[in-house]
Amino acid sequence: MPIIIDDRKYAEPLPPSHPARQVPPSALLPPATGGLVPPTLPLRKTRSFAGLGARDVRPNSMVGGPVVHPVTPIYPPPQLAKCRIPECQSPPFRPGAEYCGNSHRKEAVLRGLALACIFCRVYPKSVLYYCGQQCETEVSALAPMILPLALNDPKFDEIAHQFQVKWLHTQKPVPKIRYIYKIVMRKDLQERYYAYRQAVENRGNFQASNLAPGNECRRWHGTRRECTIGDDPNYLALCSSRSCALCMIMRESFKKELTGTVRRKIRIDRFGVGIYASATSSKADDYSSNLNTSQYKAVFLTTVVVGKGKKHVTDEQSYLEAPPGYDSVLGETGNTLNFDE
Repeated sequence: MPIIIDDRKYAEPLPPSHPARQVPPSALLPPATGGLVPPTLPLRKTRSFAGLGARDVRPNSMVGGPVVHPVTPIYPPPQLAKCRIPECQSPPFRPGAEYCGNSHRKEAVLRGLALACIFCRVYPKSVLYYCGQQCETEVSALAPMILPLALNDPKFDEIAHQFQVKWLHTQKPVPKIRYIYKIVMRKDLQERYYAYRQAVENRGNFQASNLAPGNECRRWHGTRRECTIGDDPNYLALCSSRSCALCMIMRESFKKELTGTVRRKIRIDRFGVGIYASATSSKADDYSSNLNTSQYKAVFLTTVVVGKGKKHVTDEQSYLEAPPGYDSVLGETGNTLNFDE
């Protein structure tokens, strides 16, 4: 099944009612000003890798679901009276800590009492993905890279659920997700994405309507994989081939000038040149392919700054960017479209 990579920054999964969880039609963001968020990359054994992108988009996971950077608050952990190891009566080693010391932090992971940091795999992860600032700093310095999520991580279930419920092609069986990876993008690419998102938010004031900043949404994006990255969670090095679209997106993010150069045999740009993404995981799967033999396929789940979208139910192939006054182009079902994009 698929592999998903996720790069969300919020601490807890969003409730189903949160606007960021309401997946609107997929968006084609204007190539000239659009941005892409690091995608999530899922691998599924039925031969499918999943991911997503849009106008200002950043890849978040290698296979799986979209990434959103909403306003979910991150609260400090409660003050504990004693170490979280059940038999230990010692107080935490400092205010805000959960364990009396590093030995019990390690023991908590070994005993399955806490999820491990996705980088060092030694200490429990805190509210985000890592056990502390040191691991987060080291990961950032090594970017780009991908890190596997544990099968029992709530984020794995959340992304897998989104992949499954948005698999709408009834003629294709829903694949099972085997791996989900968090994509760690270069800091400069992340900063560029956040700057673009803020600029779109400043223009549209979407948060006033209870939407995510910049009307950010999670979307799926399928592309070509020339290597076998993700097939084995013990071998996760990005390949150096510039024709491997999957690895190039993780290295450089989405680029309008490269769209379509490694696309599937049938190319249909319904809304002109741009970066395409969809809320429908099974549609992204149509664009996911392997150059080498593999039992898996991969898709990106990424955040997309939709902003103000121009809606279409028929093709408009003349676009080189979003029309004036809009931030993206939304292809809605009806007439020529069976699924959103």
